Amino acid sequence: MLDPDYLRALDMGEARTVIAERDAMLYALSIGLGDDPTDPFDLRYTYERDLAVFPTMALVVMAAPGWLGDPRTGISWNHVVHGAEHLVIHQDLPLHRPITARLHVAEIFDREDKGALLVLERRLSDADGAPLATIRQQVLCRADGGFGGARGGVPRRPVPDRAPDRVVEVALPRFAALFYRLNQDRNPLHVDPAYAGAAGFPRPIMHGLGTFGFAVAAILRAIGGGRVTEAGVRFAGPVYPGETLALSVWEEPGCMAFRGVVEARGAVGLDDGFVCLA
Repeated sequence: MLDPDYLRALDMGEARTVIAERDAMLYALSIGLGDDPTDPFDLRYTYERDLAVFPTMALVVMAAPGWLGDPRTGISWNHVVHGAEHLVIHQDLPLHRPITARLHVAEIFDREDKGALLVLERRLSDADGAPLATIRQQVLCRADGGFGGARGGVPRRPVPDRAPDRVVEVALPRFAALFYRLNQDRNPLHVDPAYAGAAGFPRPIMHGLGTFGFAVAAILRAIGGGRVTEAGVRFAGPVYPGETLALSVWEEPGCMAFRGVVEARGAVGLDDGFVCLA
């Protein structure tokens, strides 16, 4: 059974890394940037001249903690799904300079027969300790409810109840998951047909954070760019490589709200999405 006391007390330590030009360009290409190799917006993140790190790359920086396989957590890891993601950007991610990450379990909710909800918080900072980004990830442990913990959950941020201001189409290449997994997410669910079948999917699914990255890149390109300060999404259902996502976008004060639907299946893949700009 899930052990909330052990999870709250778990010291995950610090991890350090440096983003090289190759890392930044690989990430940008893995979320669809560079589809038009002459577009100045795409080249900003894919060409070493004046290269910038795309903001959602913070989501993959040291995002694979070693404690996931720790049996003392009591978590049934083969029943874990990614529920939602929330990113706050304090400063642009630097190239060639040390980045430190600290991860801890921020909240634990008992949803009884619906499982347990963990909120993991990862903080990225620069060499001087100044904050770069804060990432809060919601993880649903579907087989681990009923441990006697607090009920509840994280409030949703639903999209507006009106017609969208624009619709942006995002076509995921058939090789999208094979490419995106080079950002250190080697979960076989995204590449191994037999593993995906055992998990109940007809074929390997796209990484949720990869789909989210495609969406943010497409929205920013459509509006002519901008400095992202905050972004988030709820993963409402699987999206498969090779599918086209129709992003309904609502323009709100300081933010763009969005929902992503695979119209060919009538299925919502991304929901409660938002991108806020400085």
